[in-house]
Amino acid sequence: VIRWGDPILPGAPLFDPQNQSPRAQSGQFGYNCDYLDIIETNRSGTRALLVANHEYTNENIMFPPDLDPETAIRTAWAAHGMSVVELERSKRGATWRYQPKARLNRRITLNTTFEFDGPARGSELLRTKEDRRGVKVRGTMNNCAGGTTPWGTVLSGEENFNQYFLATGTDPREARYGLGPTQDTRNWRSVDPRWDATTEDYRNEPNRFGWIVEIDPSNPGSTPVKHTAMGRFKHEGANVIINKGGHVVAYMGDDERFDYVYRFVSRDRFQRGGSAKAARHNRHLLSNGDLSVARFTGDGLEDGISDGTGEWIPLTRNGRSVVPGFTTD
Repeated sequence: VIRWGDPILPGAPLFDPQNQSPRAQSGQFGYNCDYLDIIETNRSGTRALLVANHEYTNENIMFPPDLDPETAIRTAWAAHGMSVVELERSKRGATWRYQPKARLNRRITLNTTFEFDGPARGSELLRTKEDRRGVKVRGTMNNCAGGTTPWGTVLSGEENFNQYFLATGTDPREARYGLGPTQDTRNWRSVDPRWDATTEDYRNEPNRFGWIVEIDPSNPGSTPVKHTAMGRFKHEGANVIINKGGHVVAYMGDDERFDYVYRFVSRDRFQRGGSAKAARHNRHLLSNGDLSVARFTGDGLEDGISDGTGEWIPLTRNGRSVVPGFTTD
């Protein structure tokens, strides 16, 4: 249907492997998809939105060897993130074709502004020289699996963000996420100091990644959100259901080796119906709620494999931490 470098925004050039640039890539389909959904937008099934994330880049095979390092780095930033692309086909079962320059087409890159919401919004641990209030951040990266919500938005998990930063690794919180002095093999800090977390100005920059992000593919002018209520870890996506009580439940996995499975339950209930009021309400369902972690047990444990039974251990109640030694203040 679509390939890396295919133009999707007005003014974007055709892909030219020998003449790549940040500006061109910002208007072209990104690199290395992981999560992808095709959301039909009419009853006949002939129109749809393709939403895909772009997990990471392989600069060593993307660019000609004589491309200057700064251009390569900035182009890689533009190849990260997510793409929204309008599709058309003649009838159900026919081949989809993407529509260049369509109204809803969008590129979200490492330069796109995101808003934080939830309990960590404004936290001292999210503040940097660039964002002294801790409420906004440029971009999303290492987006792994995701999920499409019942209200039509798309979720994406920020996974192995540690590989982009230089960090001391002496802080236990850094070590927990694999941050350290040997991780930043891409040397992005040579172009932008925000990737150097050993400095006072940007020591919190890694904390601004590792979240579930939500985008509205039907509104290309909307600001994407990072949901801090859903926890920070190496997210392998988030899949959403509506439970019997009407609350939203999101199931998430930490893709680090030997880590955990989590469950988020929204504070508020899902509103059915297609009204604008219901849509606005539902877009905030992931902003407040409680997080639990799974402990697998059961009589069927063999070779370390659970039969799926166990319990959910609360990490927060009414939006506040119940983990000893950790607060949400």
